[in-house]
Amino acid sequence: MTPGQTYVIAEIGRNHNGQVDVADKLIRAAAMAKVNAVKFQKRTPRICVPRSQWNVRRDTPYWGRVSYIEYCENVELSIEAYNKLSELALSLGLDFIVSVWDLVALEETLMLGSALAAVKIPSAMLTNHKLVECAAGVNLPIILSTGMSTMQEIST
Repeated sequence: MTPGQTYVIAEIGRNHNGQVDVADKLIRAAAMAKVNAVKFQKRTPRICVPRSQWNVRRDTPYWGRVSYIEYCENVELSIEAYNKLSELALSLGLDFIVSVWDLVALEETLMLGSALAAVKIPSAMLTNHKLVECAAGVNLPIILSTGMSTMQEIST
C-alpha cells in the first residue's frame, strides 16, 4: 500500500452468528465489493463476558432463548474455521484481519500464521495493557482502535 491509498476493511465481526457458511458468503460479498480486507472478531467468552451478564437471557436467531454466555460461545468460530475462512479470503485476494479481545484469542489467532495480515485491538480493550503489549510483540501490523476511549486512556 502506498501513502494516501485508501484501504477498505469489510467488518464481518460476529455477523456470521457462528455459522461458517454465512461467514463464507460474507467474505465472497466483500470480495465482490472490491474491499482490501475482511475483519473478524475472536474472543474467549468466559474471559471477556462479565459474570453478571452470563445468565441474562436473550432471544437468538439460531438457538432460541439462551443465556448470554451461551450465545457468546455459540457465535465464536473455531480456529479450524478461521483457517478455512482465511484461506478463502486469501484466494479471493483479500487480507484477513482478526480483532482479538483477550490473550487466549490472540494466541489462537496467531496460529493462522502467514494467513493473518494484521491484528486489531478493539477500543474496548485499549486499557488491557497486557493484551496490547503482547500484540505489539508479534511480528504483524497492529490496528489499535480508540473509538470508545478517553483521551487519557489513549495517552497511557
